[in-house]
Amino acid sequence: MKASGIFQYFVEGDDEKRLIEVLKTDMRLIIPGKVQILNVVQERLTDLKLRTLQDGTTLVFVFDTDVGDPTILNENIRKAKKSSNIKDVYCVPQVKNIEDELIRAMGLKNIEELLHSKSKKDFKRDMLKERNLKSKFETHHFDIQKLWAMNPATPFDKITNLSKKIKL
Repeated sequence: MKASGIFQYFVEGDDEKRLIEVLKTDMRLIIPGKVQILNVVQERLTDLKLRTLQDGTTLVFVFDTDVGDPTILNENIRKAKKSSNIKDVYCVPQVKNIEDELIRAMGLKNIEELLHSKSKKDFKRDMLKERNLKSKFETHHFDIQKLWAMNPATPFDKITNLSKKIKL
C-alpha cells in the first residue's frame, strides 16, 4: 500500500505505542507517523487536539476490543471525520488485545513465550524494557499480515478494520 500524507496514530497505551514505533521505524512494515496515547474507546477526542493536527492528516485509531462500549469510539470517528483538517480515519481494532494480536502474528502458545516473561503482567513491563524487539519478533517469525487481520466481535462488529491501509 502506497499512502501519502501525514499520519497520526492514537493508541491505547505504552505497549501499543512501543509496537507502532517498532513496526514503523525498526521494521518498516507500516506507514510512518506520529504516535500519541489516547484511548479512543474511553476518551473523547477534543476540539483542541484536532485543531493542533496539520491539514490533510489521516488519523489511525488502534484500540482493544475486549472491554468497553463503542459509543465514545463512534463519537470520536464522527467528530474526526467532520474536522476540516482530517483527511481520513482508519480504525485498527485489536481482537481482543495487543497480546492476542501478537500471539496470532507469531503463532505463539502464549504471550509470555515472546520475551520469556513470567506472567502477562510481566510481559507488559518486559516489552517496554526490551531493547531489540525487532530481533525478538523476527526470531518468532512475526507476520505483519496476521497482525490486526481479524474483524472484531459484538459490540465492535460495526467498526471496519482498515489495518490493510497502513501496512506496507
